[in-house]
Amino acid sequence: MAPITPEVLWAQRSSNSDPLRNIIYLTINVQDPDQETMKLDITNSGLKLNAKSSTVDGEYNLSIDFFKEIDASSVRKTITGSHIFLILVKKDLDEEYWPRLTKEKLKYNYIRTDFDKWVDEDEQDEQEEEADPMGGMDLQDFSKNNLDFSEIAKQFGGAGLPGQGDSGPSQFGDFNENDFSSSGEDEGEEDGANDADADADDADQVEEITGDKADK
Repeated sequence: MAPITPEVLWAQRSSNSDPLRNIIYLTINVQDPDQETMKLDITNSGLKLNAKSSTVDGEYNLSIDFFKEIDASSVRKTITGSHIFLILVKKDLDEEYWPRLTKEKLKYNYIRTDFDKWVDEDEQDEQEEEADPMGGMDLQDFSKNNLDFSEIAKQFGGAGLPGQGDSGPSQFGDFNENDFSSSGEDEGEEDGANDADADADDADQVEEITGDKADK
């Protein structure tokens, strides 16, 4: 049976000073990979994947030679039942985007642009101010891979991240617990107090009128 070449989606960011902004997002679509027998070898110059699926007949095989070198020691990965998601740090800090993912300038039908994560080179700084630096990945997945959240927080405005405490001012301003009190309950209590005061005033007026009649 012929091997299956999985679909590969990719996007990137670039920076000449910050490795966290000088990365490749790589998604390899594989259905129900057997993680016990799967072989995923990532080097500075490329990657090779060999994986069997529990639901798809055949075996996944993939080999990619990168356009330029990455830092293989900094790879972050998450494996699910439908894909392998990788974040690769480019070895050379550079403002310019890679013109392509692969070393050779060929047309690979199984390699496509990940438009959900892609940002144009001249717009990446503006877009990243609002975007998740890790591409929307589960923070818990990356905590298992020892990702330094504090460094990411510093790069993205100092906003605190889950489980990291407060590392900067809240984006939503300061809240007072009184701001969350039920307006309906407060109004009801106030109305009840006003009614009680009114009843007391009426009772005083009745007593005063009755006393005047008795004197006459």
